[in-house]
Amino acid sequence: MLMDLLNKVATTVLLGFVVSSMMTMGLGFTVRQIIDALGDVRLVLLALVANFVAMPLGALVLDKMLRLDEPLEVGLLLLGAAAGAPFLPKLTELAKGNLPFAVGIMVLLAIGTVGYLPLVLPLLLPGITVDSKKIAGWLFLLTLLPLAGGVALRASYGEWRRE
Repeated sequence: MLMDLLNKVATTVLLGFVVSSMMTMGLGFTVRQIIDALGDVRLVLLALVANFVAMPLGALVLDKMLRLDEPLEVGLLLLGAAAGAPFLPKLTELAKGNLPFAVGIMVLLAIGTVGYLPLVLPLLLPGITVDSKKIAGWLFLLTLLPLAGGVALRASYGEWRRE
């Protein structure tokens, strides 16, 4: 019972963190700043290749090397194939990196993942089916909608000071 409660609390806190981080990122930048940050085509392509090619291949190689049991194999391959993470901008902020680029690449990765996972996961995990509508729904709800809401608020009310 205590573990169920803690699990629900952890899930709620994680979802709150993701949504609030995305909203904060949206409040911090204009659409133009995010698009301009993606102007380095070479860097964008490297990020896409790293997330959509290198990570899934790395997960596959690691799985074969470690000979994981099926539940661990599935988890590793899911993590390897699902490009990017909604906390990427927050990690970039902590590292004092290029935050508009991190936000922009996270959006590209989220959109790409919707089409990518249904193609790649059945190759990595034969017999699995992937519902791209559910993936799209959750990515939209947890990342893109709060980000767009923050951008819209900034556009309506001006720049918000980040502390």
